[in-house]
Amino acid sequence: MVNKVAFIIPTYPPHFNYAKNFLDTFRKNYLNLQADLFFIFSNESEAQEFGEYEYKIILPDELRIFENGGIINIKKFFALKSLQNQYDYYIVLDSESEIIKNVDLYSICNSIYETKKLYGNTVWNFEHIGMCKIREQCKSHFKSNENFSTLAEKEKDLYLWFSNLPVYKNEFLQDFFVSIDFNNSISTLTGLDFDHYIYMYYLVLYQNFKVVDLKMHGYLGAGENMPEGYCYIPANALKHDFYMCAKQSLHLWNNKNLFVVIQIDRILAQLFWIIGNALSDLTIQYHNLEERVRNLENKEIETKQKSKLYKFFHMYALRGKK
Repeated sequence: MVNKVAFIIPTYPPHFNYAKNFLDTFRKNYLNLQADLFFIFSNESEAQEFGEYEYKIILPDELRIFENGGIINIKKFFALKSLQNQYDYYIVLDSESEIIKNVDLYSICNSIYETKKLYGNTVWNFEHIGMCKIREQCKSHFKSNENFSTLAEKEKDLYLWFSNLPVYKNEFLQDFFVSIDFNNSISTLTGLDFDHYIYMYYLVLYQNFKVVDLKMHGYLGAGENMPEGYCYIPANALKHDFYMCAKQSLHLWNNKNLFVVIQIDRILAQLFWIIGNALSDLTIQYHNLEERVRNLENKEIETKQKSKLYKFFHMYALRGKK
């Protein structure tokens, strides 16, 4: 049977271990019976270094542009263009992900396009983290659209990244590429041109997708790694079917259809972050304790001085009586 779904994963030598882990979990959970998995490489040398594998895509010389920090987005869009019309759906992920269960991929992809919903959450300190810049850059690809001015209202000031499985529908790809002027824009992509964010804006503007507010507040996207205490998640948000989330947030979002965990490279980073916070708290507690000891010592000195004065005046008073 010919598979109707393809996975696209960009990778490079420092992350080959993540890519191979994804491939192992992909096969372990038998998704290879439903989908083909493509890795995209920056050049032939990296593809050879990766080793023997059937489904490889290699970026052409003219698109090996690293100056603007957008190489990963260039690779993803080029892979989509290369595979256009070969599959019904394309799921585009980072190599720092892994499959955790077998699901009906085609049914999930169909469901996303039948419900036409994109989920988002409120982000604290939006300006500081730079998420506004990401949204504005991704929206800029559609300035010529007559409904461009309505995007701000439709997105409801929410952050959509990592709350929605990045599924591209083949039926819409050509129209999408035309809408972003693919041939001219692909070489200009920057680190702020998040591939799927651009596509989600296309879905809102051209395919009548609606943005749904999860009523959740945090400092990252809903599916990302947010330690407890650094986000607020209402009970009704957990009723939505999430198909992916950070491994550290799996206990929050897990459901029968959640089959991908992401950001597995950040587990150690989170550990260091937790340790750093703990050390910071201990340092504060130590300084507070030091201050208290100092205050007690000062009080003790003050008490001793008062005691000496008391004794002196007491002796002076007794002498006066004699």
